[in-house]
Amino acid sequence: MGPLFANEYISPEVNLLLALLIGMAFGFILEQAGFSSSRKLAGVFYGYDFTVLRVFFTAGITTMSGLIIFEYLGFIDLNLIYVNPYFIGPAILGGVIMGAGFIIGGYCPGTGIAAAAIGKVDALYYFLGLFLGIFVFAEAFPFLEGFYQSGFQGNVLIFESLGLSRGAFAGIMILVALSAFIATSFIQNNVNGKQNPVLSTAWISKNRVLATAISGTVLVALIMFIIPSRKERLMAGIEKKAAELENAHSIQPEELAFRIVDRQNGFYIIDTRSEEEYKKESIPGAVNIPFDNLVEYEWQTVLGNPHQTKILVSENNLEASKAMALIQKIGYENIACLDGGFKRFEQLFMLRDSDVYECKADENDFYHRVGRELIELKKRS
Repeated sequence: MGPLFANEYISPEVNLLLALLIGMAFGFILEQAGFSSSRKLAGVFYGYDFTVLRVFFTAGITTMSGLIIFEYLGFIDLNLIYVNPYFIGPAILGGVIMGAGFIIGGYCPGTGIAAAAIGKVDALYYFLGLFLGIFVFAEAFPFLEGFYQSGFQGNVLIFESLGLSRGAFAGIMILVALSAFIATSFIQNNVNGKQNPVLSTAWISKNRVLATAISGTVLVALIMFIIPSRKERLMAGIEKKAAELENAHSIQPEELAFRIVDRQNGFYIIDTRSEEEYKKESIPGAVNIPFDNLVEYEWQTVLGNPHQTKILVSENNLEASKAMALIQKIGYENIACLDGGFKRFEQLFMLRDSDVYECKADENDFYHRVGRELIELKKRS
């Protein structure tokens, strides 16, 4: 878990204090919800109490929906969230062991801590077994490392694997959770010998607040299906805006080359082409931020500096105008486009195999000399 706030806002010490207070509040809520009782936790496996399933599903869909809405409002960047790498075999075996431990011991690690904190003897034995298992695994790791690292699949996201948008997946999960709540209510009532009036006219009349909450949940699910991501929202109308900016503020290749060779300050060169094109050939000192990545928050330090001119280098003027339109829509300022794009700059200055594109003049020719200086700068960098 990372810090609640960036260190430029509050100190690391205060972050740790907040983490402690949040942890204490979380433990208190677990205890108040009855999660310190192994009987209540095990009830989900025997059908007489589904509180655990409801709480975890509620926490999951609330967090998921909140993050999507916060991203839409521009408060967070979901691309910065760390995704654990997926290893097929170890993940399956780990899930089996975790599930078996939950059934046998009656706790998961979080609820076990809450129960141990109030002196539950079964929770103390549970943690004794947990620490013993950690010790055995650590000692046996040299023999298990090959399996532990096997079946690597990368940072897999379920919605991407299914070909769904983040919002559509969230909407489906909300409906699945709601269906699970209703189905488990029927199961729980049957196991406990109670009638099943759930969603009947009499039940709705008696539980209007709960019925309203169900309706609101369905509405949230529908919103998740239609809410665009921050990137989709920013990309909307970019083509039209780019056409208006095609003749906007631009910088000539000669001026940019002189600034680079003269080692002037006060500007960044942002290459918005693909990573492959950038690696193949680029302007000395340019930072590669592919067009699709301009919306990501990790580049805020570079793009958000109002005192530095951001010179956008794209394949041509139209692509540069699209990048300018997107950056302006995000809210960044002080932007210029390289006139003619990278292609023109390359034709005028870039050397490859000691040849100057379209400039076969003598050694004193301006483009020839500047081109050679640019190549020397690139070699030194």
